[in-house]
Amino acid sequence: MGDKEKILEQLEAARLKVQQYENKMQLLQNRQKHLEKKADKQRTHHLCNMGGAIQSISKEADMLTRVDGTGICPACRAGAGNRCNAEA
Repeated sequence: MGDKEKILEQLEAARLKVQQYENKMQLLQNRQKHLEKKADKQRTHHLCNMGGAIQSISKEADMLTRVDGTGICPACRAGAGNRCNAEA
């Protein structure tokens, strides 16, 4: 086999490696998006459960405004960010 054939063979092998790495990168990006969506769904589920718990304690909870609702949890009123942590 001549030098030209060896070089072409190496070129083809390099192109194949590039394609494999691009595919692997795409798989990892898709996995990351999936995990982010899963975390968002878990947070939404948790918030719905917490809202349901509040409603089961107080039937008047449906009538609360957003401002009134933050009065229920001192951590929310203290500006704990998006997380309401009772220990804060």
